[in-house]
Amino acid sequence: MFTGRKYWVMLVCAGGMIVGLVLSAGGFSPGVAQGDDFRIETTVFFGAIERPSSSNVTLFHGGVVYDFMSDPEKVAVFDVRQERFILLDPARKFKTVIPTKQLTAYADRIRSWAGRQEGEFFQFVAQPNFEQRFDESSGDLMMASPHMTYHIKTTAASSDSVMHQYQTFSDWYARLNSATNVGALPPFARLAVNKALADKQRIPRQVEVTINPPASTGRKPITVRSEHRVQGRLVESDKKRIDQVADQLHSFKKVTLAEFVAAAEEDRRQAAAK
Repeated sequence: MFTGRKYWVMLVCAGGMIVGLVLSAGGFSPGVAQGDDFRIETTVFFGAIERPSSSNVTLFHGGVVYDFMSDPEKVAVFDVRQERFILLDPARKFKTVIPTKQLTAYADRIRSWAGRQEGEFFQFVAQPNFEQRFDESSGDLMMASPHMTYHIKTTAASSDSVMHQYQTFSDWYARLNSATNVGALPPFARLAVNKALADKQRIPRQVEVTINPPASTGRKPITVRSEHRVQGRLVESDKKRIDQVADQLHSFKKVTLAEFVAAAEEDRRQAAAK
């Protein structure tokens, strides 16, 4: 739904974040302190195309995460304490609510399904196993396998609070992408990458993933890159966007998830046709 290139892009990003590239099944703590405010700007590139495939801004404020994606405009609000996502479609003035327990249940079902399929690729996406290498001097992390390989340029998290907020949101956003994008792969490869980053207290500056689809699909390897700019404080325009979202949460019409996804898919088809 939030990815311009279906399921391949969501394997790369942390959030909208797409990004699509847009990062362990653990990490969710309803009682977590509000922590530090910060923002991430993300730009995603598909293959060798120089023009960005998508971009988004993710704001962490007061224990709530606001992810703004452009073209088409969509907003995902992650409320940690209420254990839910609220998705907003400003063009249609729609909103839909997804409890995190619904995403957990879906992830369990998709893992079970993938594990029953034939072929090493499906077994891998159900239970990812990466060879991991980390360069302490450069901060570069590589997560490699025959099926997909991540090259990640990282920076040290500014605080434990930032690291925890980032991992929690990235984990749940990976599950959200998997559950709401038609044909999406399971989120578990991204979750494994997130855990490796959290173990090292690192935030990505750039993520590049190369995916080798099953030979039976006839697809060539695909590379997606996301670039992330992390800033330690919100700017005035960010606060105005958050205030606008507060109004939208009250005024937008509530629809079912199926209705919201159908509208988002229509936007995706129209964008692809341009």
